[in-house]
Amino acid sequence: MNCETCGDTFKIVWKINKSIAPNRYRKKKTELSRESKQKSLFCEKCNYIKNNHNLLLKDIFGDYKYRSPKNNSDIQIVKYLKKFCKLNSIKSIVEIGGNNAVFAKKLISNLNKINEYLLYDKVPFKKSNNILFHKNEYISSKTKFKQTDLIIARHVFAHNRSIKKFATNIYKKFNPKYIYIECANWNLTYKNLDFGQLYSEHFYALSPYSVFKLFCDYKYGLKELSNFDIHNGSFGLILGKNSTKTISRRKKINYSKVRLKIMSWNKKTKSIWQKASKNNIIIWGASAKIIFMINALNLSINKIKFIHDSTYVKQNLYPPGINTSVSAEPKKINYDYFNVVVGAKNFQKIIIPKIKYFYPNSKIYLI
Repeated sequence: MNCETCGDTFKIVWKINKSIAPNRYRKKKTELSRESKQKSLFCEKCNYIKNNHNLLLKDIFGDYKYRSPKNNSDIQIVKYLKKFCKLNSIKSIVEIGGNNAVFAKKLISNLNKINEYLLYDKVPFKKSNNILFHKNEYISSKTKFKQTDLIIARHVFAHNRSIKKFATNIYKKFNPKYIYIECANWNLTYKNLDFGQLYSEHFYALSPYSVFKLFCDYKYGLKELSNFDIHNGSFGLILGKNSTKTISRRKKINYSKVRLKIMSWNKKTKSIWQKASKNNIIIWGASAKIIFMINALNLSINKIKFIHDSTYVKQNLYPPGINTSVSAEPKKINYDYFNVVVGAKNFQKIIIPKIKYFYPNSKIYLI
């Protein structure tokens, strides 16, 4: 298999026997989970990962259970884009993959010059003002043309089978002045050994350089490049029409180094889980990462007693490959001893204080 952008041959850095669709929950234990073998492939020239598996889009995104959490983890990005919109007289915005409009509603507030904010996603949400509109679809070649000033695509590039086709559709269907693309940063995923990011729903793990290259043919150049803490380290890339600034590629990383780092992380994660499994386990945060890791690394599920999550639509359902249903976050203190695994590590600053309060006698594990 070759890279869509440069044509170079991908190198295999990880083979997984059991990759699941992490946001396809089951109503009963006996229901089968959607699963497939998976290969994580690396392009040395463009510096990104592509995950190759046989899961269908309907397997992954049918009855999709992820909802953007209502917290302040995105407030830094909201302030950044508000400033950009004001400085560049942005009047129309299209957000692609805006989920339940949590981010859109924050961005629109007190941004008086915006005339229209159009959100494309199949996750329903409650309309709250006169400029926010919803298109119940994913972007494709069939999407009707809609000129806009600014495209916002936050953490959606990774969710497409073809980043090249997705980039082409953005250009042809919206012809935007500016494009804001936010992704979990592959450079930091690699540096921080955060390979739980490589679950099936993420067809890609991207670097700023790899995304920048996608739009070069359409005469977009670098406007701004920023870094944010969200999702364990993400980049925010603003591209502008006819901008001449570029992004230089980092020093080439050999695929064998990537493979060795993944194997090292694999071994360390199994060791931590084995220690946690010496007692009954509570998982706080039914994230796609933790569910993927349990399945891909074949971690024992025998000691999992509770899985807490604040997302209402996940509660009382069974995560893929796990026979413990999701329950709401506790409302009273429990002095019993558990080993509590932070399942949503991206939100550990929010979750860990809750664990310390509701399970004061328990030990906390990060994997």
